[in-house]
Amino acid sequence: MDTLSDSRWTHRHAARPQTGAGHRMPARHPGQVPGQPAVGRSVAQAAMSGEPALPGNECAALADSQAPTETPGIAQRLPDLVLRRIFSYLSPAAQCRCARVCRHWESCLPALRVRLTRWLKEEHPASYQAPPGWGQGFHSRTRPFLQATNSPLLPALMQQEQQEPGRTRSQDTGQLTGKPAAGDLFSALVHHSLQHQLTLTPQLRLRPAAITLPDKAPMHTFRFSACSRWLAMRCRPQATGPDVLRLYGWDKDCWQPCLLRSCPTENVSSFHFSLTPPDRLISVHGRDVLAWRKEQDSNTWHSTPVCQIHPAHRVSNLYSAANGDQVIMTKRAGDDFILLGILFCRPTSCRPTSCRPTMAGESQGWETVMTTTYDSARVPFVSACWTMEPHSCQLALATVTHELDSGRFTNEVHIWHTGPHRARPQQWRCQTSVLPWYDAAIKSLIYSPGGRYLLGILRNGRGCLWALGAQCRLQERLILPGCLPPWRPHYPASFSADEQQLALPLSLRQIQLCYSDTRGNWRRYQVLEAPSAPADRPDREPHRILLSASGAILVRATPDTLDIWHRQAAGHWLHSLQRRGTENATFPTDACLLKAGELVCTTAQDPTLSLGVHGPDKRGRLVTKACRAVAVPLCGPDAISPDGLSLVVSSTMDPPCLLQIVPPEESEASRQTPAKHSGTCRLL
Repeated sequence: MDTLSDSRWTHRHAARPQTGAGHRMPARHPGQVPGQPAVGRSVAQAAMSGEPALPGNECAALADSQAPTETPGIAQRLPDLVLRRIFSYLSPAAQCRCARVCRHWESCLPALRVRLTRWLKEEHPASYQAPPGWGQGFHSRTRPFLQATNSPLLPALMQQEQQEPGRTRSQDTGQLTGKPAAGDLFSALVHHSLQHQLTLTPQLRLRPAAITLPDKAPMHTFRFSACSRWLAMRCRPQATGPDVLRLYGWDKDCWQPCLLRSCPTENVSSFHFSLTPPDRLISVHGRDVLAWRKEQDSNTWHSTPVCQIHPAHRVSNLYSAANGDQVIMTKRAGDDFILLGILFCRPTSCRPTSCRPTMAGESQGWETVMTTTYDSARVPFVSACWTMEPHSCQLALATVTHELDSGRFTNEVHIWHTGPHRARPQQWRCQTSVLPWYDAAIKSLIYSPGGRYLLGILRNGRGCLWALGAQCRLQERLILPGCLPPWRPHYPASFSADEQQLALPLSLRQIQLCYSDTRGNWRRYQVLEAPSAPADRPDREPHRILLSASGAILVRATPDTLDIWHRQAAGHWLHSLQRRGTENATFPTDACLLKAGELVCTTAQDPTLSLGVHGPDKRGRLVTKACRAVAVPLCGPDAISPDGLSLVVSSTMDPPCLLQIVPPEESEASRQTPAKHSGTCRLL
């Protein structure tokens, strides 16, 4: 692997760990001679069924020079019932190896789809829970990367694609749950294949991605779709003009502009992509909320009205639920009152009312199934905070009332929830819980990725972790006194993808780790402490704490310092990287996590602004896999597409720059010896 070096970055090494068993490349096996039956050959050299081998699994085979046994072996003559009972005790990986022995054995095993699903569920739970969007970007985005890196799972993906060609090419999956048991196996395989290849690839490249910009207008905000095929931007072409909505689609290895037919001239204030289907864009123009869908075989998008907002209100947040509902938060604030509104909007199927071309799976209308308000004039609350967990279709909203005479605070948490199935829509319901603390106001709420847990932070630094039981009732799991008090609306805390690990700040430099066992019992674990800052530069509050999907990488970012810890095979944490911006740096340090591959992208001005991609290699070491000088920094934790292959670097004063994560060129990948320090980055 070519090493990348930078003496300005602080690196630490652990003892060289054992090579992980899950990263061995599969052995090559001789194929069956056409027309030759499997019976009559030895078990070791039996014909292969043509099924793809799982990465990390090996199967012994006789040398080609050895003659096969003419008499069937005992194992090959066992009754089907006996073979099925024996195979039922084997792991999914062992079953896949048995399927490659002979056709008879393969016929006694569960179907390939069943074996792959069980293998992902037991050995790769994070991939097993991958949302449907991972399969939607396979053709244009993921497959080229897997082909370039020779993914061993690519044959399995192609086979699944051939079995369900309409589903993998469809833009509306119709699947709304995060589990691949019925139809999301393809998305789970794509997720695991990409994670496997990003980990094994020792080097990556950051290549500028072509995009057609009509002008040099700076980009204020942007959103990727769940399938990573679409990118929406809010730009201001003229200094005194309105913000406009621009849409791009990934095609032919570049970002192509899309036409928004009859786009309103009003200022676009908010927008986002829905989870289901992933090609639906929701935008707010003045009072109007619109839903955009792509016309078939065209780059033209058409809009459908969703609802209208009250003239005195403004849209505060847009959320998309996994069942296709849109949750719209509105706010009106005066000198002595706060009025919050929540609109729950749902697509309805009806006949087309216009002569324009229709879209596949399009819902022609919308209805507001429920509205609710929180009015401080009726219930005198003084503050509120909220958050949404889209996959579990839950909205948590906390209100705080304050009695001036006694100084007593009353904290209430309202959980709005509905069913996740689009085919069986349910009404939105609310479960209200009153917290037993009256000495401080709740200031922040954070959901775990699947909606099983909710973390609340009070102004005095007390944290409480709840499990959401039946009907979304709060069940206390862990009390965390002495946390860093919240100083901004988005508190820097993070869960792992399996919802069994939690990281949150205790102080400016200390991070508390918490773990859950299989029974859901939480406890505190160790405390990690970042190296102290120089005497002339005081510590500053962290604005970002990120925990990777597996919980093995932890990132802490302050405006001028960035730290990365990596959990070793033995379980202890190693502080592996520190990037520190210069004293008068123009841009703060920042970081974002890829949802596959356990990769971390960082930017810091030290002293030249550069973008680094760090992650574990096949030996479990944290390495720098790519480094590139950039003119502008990352755009926050959402700067990377859901599939982890596209990056956005931008500022409010410059036009956006898009980068693509690609494998190294053949000349770079063929080098076997580490290069000398080049003065940019190096192995951590």
